[in-house]
Amino acid sequence: MAKAIHQLVIGASEGDAITSMALKIRDSLREYVESEIYARWVFSESLEDDVRLLDDLPPSRAMSLLVYHSSYGLPMVTNILVNRSEPLALVFHNFTPWQTYLRWNPEFALGLEWGHKELRMIKDQVVKTISDSTYSVAELEAAGYDNVEVLPMGVDLERLTSEPVDSARARNLAESYPSGYVLAVSQILHHKRIEQVIESVHLCNTIHDTNLTLLIAGVSRQPAYLQAVQNHLESLPNARAQLLGSVSQRELATLYRGARAFISMSDHEGLGIPPLEAMAFGVPVVAKGAGAIPETVGNAGLVLPSDASPALAAEALYEVISSEPTREKLIAAGLARVAQMQDLSSHERAAEALIGVCR
Repeated sequence: MAKAIHQLVIGASEGDAITSMALKIRDSLREYVESEIYARWVFSESLEDDVRLLDDLPPSRAMSLLVYHSSYGLPMVTNILVNRSEPLALVFHNFTPWQTYLRWNPEFALGLEWGHKELRMIKDQVVKTISDSTYSVAELEAAGYDNVEVLPMGVDLERLTSEPVDSARARNLAESYPSGYVLAVSQILHHKRIEQVIESVHLCNTIHDTNLTLLIAGVSRQPAYLQAVQNHLESLPNARAQLLGSVSQRELATLYRGARAFISMSDHEGLGIPPLEAMAFGVPVVAKGAGAIPETVGNAGLVLPSDASPALAAEALYEVISSEPTREKLIAAGLARVAQMQDLSSHERAAEALIGVCR
């Protein structure tokens, strides 16, 4: 039996898909072995009892396997990895194209670029490779990896659907937005193309007189881009958009329950959890088909071309909110797709795969 199987993430924050995945895997691993999560940074006080700092990572001799979640490169973490002796399991979440951030955050761009180098530097230590989508496998293969197992482990929809209704907030939403609202759930990052989301709702309201409000739930990670989004919003008043910032799980579940549609115009997704969350609540999805979105959503949403314009997204939104047959079809297909993804995303399967490496 393994001595211990610990996980390493770069940063841990509440509501983050990678952090949530690591917590689920840890809970499953603890049925077999000692297991903890370590991070270079812990951004949320609520995680202080669940995630330990990287400085406290036990020595290699005390571990049978270290599970590394790769989504961003940090040289000091790479240095730790290449100087450890225990076997390494790689859980790969894909890298946002680093060129996207040269303008908004050059330091962040360098970290993304370093991530590609790190994949090659640690390859010989890796004894098990897991990816959360087939889309991401191509990047691993380009770095020399093979025998990659695809497990979309970030799908944990019950954490939201099991949340009780916030009746007061639900009433407030209904009273404040009598014509309904469109929901976007995303970190405020450049590759998420929040400006295109705003433009899409602005055009839908302008052309079709729908009087929709756009609610955007998600933390801001790039101050310069946030300011650009706010400036853009002021120039497009028909978007009727509000940036809600970080929201609790209960409020997020309440927002999903009342939304008339969900929209994403992201240019890059390694899996795409929010569209699945929306479908779990019976909310029709309109999404740009970039990255893994076509794989994740399938035919359960209106998946647009990867270069879709806000004008096309506006027409898709109008179809979703105005056509009852379209809504009924998408809601049914969405619920079916969610059930499929839940079956594929078993954290128990991931834990068993990692335990199997140690036997």
